[in-house]
Amino acid sequence: MKPITLGLAGDIMLAGELFEREIAAHGPEQLFDSELRERLATLDLVHADFEMCITAAPIEQAKMFHFRGGNECVQALSAARVRHVSLANNHTLDFGAAGLQDTIAALTTGGIACSGATGRAHSAREAAVVELKGARVGFLSAMFVPDDRAPELPLWTISPSRAIEELAALRGNVRAARAKGSDIVVFAGHLLGDFLPDWRVAPWVRELVHEIAGSGVDVVHLHGVHHILGIEFHGRTPILWGCGTLLDDYGDNLERISSYQRAFPDFFPPELRVVEVRGQAKATIDHPNYRNGIGLVAKVTLDPSGKVSPALELWPVMRQALRASSASAEAASWAASTLARTSPALAIELTKNETGAAIISARAQRARA
Repeated sequence: MKPITLGLAGDIMLAGELFEREIAAHGPEQLFDSELRERLATLDLVHADFEMCITAAPIEQAKMFHFRGGNECVQALSAARVRHVSLANNHTLDFGAAGLQDTIAALTTGGIACSGATGRAHSAREAAVVELKGARVGFLSAMFVPDDRAPELPLWTISPSRAIEELAALRGNVRAARAKGSDIVVFAGHLLGDFLPDWRVAPWVRELVHEIAGSGVDVVHLHGVHHILGIEFHGRTPILWGCGTLLDDYGDNLERISSYQRAFPDFFPPELRVVEVRGQAKATIDHPNYRNGIGLVAKVTLDPSGKVSPALELWPVMRQALRASSASAEAASWAASTLARTSPALAIELTKNETGAAIISARAQRARA
């Protein structure tokens, strides 16, 4: 078997008037810079968290924001080499069960597999298996929720009181994915809440994630926080606690972010400011530690022996004026220093490839039992 390369990215949300205008003016593929598209094209597939719907269904959930777009969003994903998305998140039911089924149908028609949500032909807990040349990749997706949050039945949700049962189910689902021929199995988990204090997830989630890493999966990839978190290895299994955002308008939409800040004043760290700017991007989020506009694409390699390489390659990316591109030198340096601070057991090194694009290498300095 030849080496298989996966690109594990963060959150993607392409909904709203700003993106509609950008797509109408320049085309969906231009949401990703040409140089970044060329880099992503070297991977066998890209996975991301898709935090929106593709539907015309009416709003069903009472909440501040409801995210949807058209089929152009599928074209944008394809341009970025995305072959699989997780739908186990807090926005795929913005337009109810009908909106979810429309979204699954649009993605499937566009050649993009999805997991974490119940469709007409599969359950939320079932692995989506993506066929590559010479290999198969299985994806399992779930969302971590507190006990007081009503279970969102079409999605795979895991709460503290059901953690033991869901972990047992996960082990069975991993075995089922292997039985379908999966050479590598990725677990994608969605975390709720942005700007986590001290980059720390809830203790019950951290404990469960370590159990998941020992359940037979090859990689654990978490998303939903919208800023970079740390990386660790649990034995040979890498745990990516958060790759940040690949593309959204979170820091570009002045009206949205300002209304959210007014409604939930305690949600934002006191150091965070919403700064108005000129041009298509109406605002940016300014904070010394939480930079939503900088993310990572983690390149995970499955070697010919079927083992995940112990060395991770991380590509710093940035979102600016509604477009994703490879990170600037300053943004890449910030990403590397953030990883070094939040991943104390790893050796972190910032280098460049032959074209000058930044690469962060991460290797375990000591194994975790």
